[in-house]
Amino acid sequence: MHTHSLRRQYVTACTRDMLRELGRVTAALLHEKGSIAPVDVFLRFGSLTPADDERWRRGQILVLERVIQINLTRITCIMQALRRLQPARASAA
Repeated sequence: MHTHSLRRQYVTACTRDMLRELGRVTAALLHEKGSIAPVDVFLRFGSLTPADDERWRRGQILVLERVIQINLTRITCIMQALRRLQPARASAA
């Protein structure tokens, strides 16, 4: 796959609306918990059920991505956006 088509796939997965919602979710998590855990983000988005989260925490689900109910491209988008937030949070502390 060429870089151009990968970039287009990323842009499609990372819509402005989704990134805006991610901003709201992460702000709420920071306010409520003082930290952002990716699993909490997926729970807030509704793409991970509390039951699957609990099963994963007990070791009954080995690969969390298999039960997150969005495609891998969107999971990657969210994870990359969360990684970009880390330096900003560290410098603000």
